Amino acid sequence: MSDERLVARALGGALKHLGEVSHEYQDWADRAKDVLTAAARAEAEYRSKKAQVKLQFRADGAKSDAEAETRADAKPDIADLLMERLVTRAVADAHLEKLRQLRSRNENGRTYAATERTLDQLHSQGRAAGAA
Repeated sequence: MSDERLVARALGGALKHLGEVSHEYQDWADRAKDVLTAAARAEAEYRSKKAQVKLQFRADGAKSDAEAETRADAKPDIADLLMERLVTRAVADAHLEKLRQLRSRNENGRTYAATERTLDQLHSQGRAAGAA
């Protein structure tokens, strides 16, 4: 196989890979809204319910905010909301990290494709290393 065909094959592979990564990124980005919304809802629900319980404890005679906070944290329903908050936040963080990884792969793919295109141009002009 000639050098020109090898370069064309490499460039085609780089562009195909770049396209695949771009599509995967778009799929993850499309799902981001739901994942991030779930995390935000869990956070809001936890904070709201905990604040309500703390206010009730204060009204019922808790001596301080710290006591009301501790009593609220001890309630099973508040603990369940905290667990939901932590889990949804972990899922959202993992999702965002995957998007960052795909962005990086996309940037690397663009760099590789640009390098291959430049090498192809140099080779076609007879300026690439090893050109006759």
